[in-house]
Parts: sequence; C-alpha cells; structure tokens
Amino acid sequence: MVYLLTMDKLYIRTIFLLWGGMILAFIMSLVLYFGGAKIFMIHLAVGFGFALIWIAWWLNDRDKLDSSKILIFILIYIGVIMAGSSYYLAFIGRNEIAESLSRAALVELVAPAVIMLLKSMVENLSKHNTWPDKPSLPKDKFPQI
Repeated sequence: MVYLLTMDKLYIRTIFLLWGGMILAFIMSLVLYFGGAKIFMIHLAVGFGFALIWIAWWLNDRDKLDSSKILIFILIYIGVIMAGSSYYLAFIGRNEIAESLSRAALVELVAPAVIMLLKSMVENLSKHNTWPDKPSLPKDKFPQI
C-alpha cells in the first residue's frame, strides 16, 4: 500500500483505468447479453466519456490543456455518440435515419475537428521551424524532441 501511495499520479490513474476497463468490459458483456443493444450503446458512450476525461486530466497535469483541445474533445465525443446512435438505428432497421445522422455527424462535427487539428499542426510547424523571414534560434534554444 505504501508503494502505491508513492507512485506518480499518472500511474495510479492508468492502473485505475485498466482495472476499470476490464470491469467495464465484463459489465458491458453482461449488459449486452441481458439488456440488449440500446443499453449497451448507452454504457459505451459513458465509458468513452470517462476515457476523454482521463486524457484531459493527463494533459492538465502537464499544462498542455487549452480551450481548443477541450473543444476538440467535445466535438469528438458528440461525433462518437452520433455515430454510435446511427449504428444502433441501422441495427434496429431505421436505415434512412441512420444514413442522414451519419452524414450530419461527419459534416458538422468531424470536419471542423479535422480543420482545427490541421490548423494546430501548421501553427506548430511554423513555431518550431526556421523560416527565411524569421531569425534562426541559437543551438542551445532548440526545442527538445
């Protein structure tokens, strides 16, 4: 028990996440068997939300969590929920609704998230590269990889 208290918070959270994942997988298999696909999708959405919260904790501990990452987490979470809902609707036979919901999720949620990620990538490339109009950094100030 003393060793567990001296470990880094990230390791404790990771162990908690792994044990929680195994317990959740067992519970999800029971829910799917006894409750059906509708209840399974609800539990899956909640579990994915907890995984995103864990990633946000991890980024916050390293002071790398900003508002754009929070917005992307929200967009990804809503997109996964909508995609899961469309799969469930297709499973129960409502194919027309499932197709339009998938299209809406792709156009309205996934595309802005991808555009924001590309914008962030270009900003990071521009910040860490030497451009002709920008003076080069001294050798001791290069960012570590």
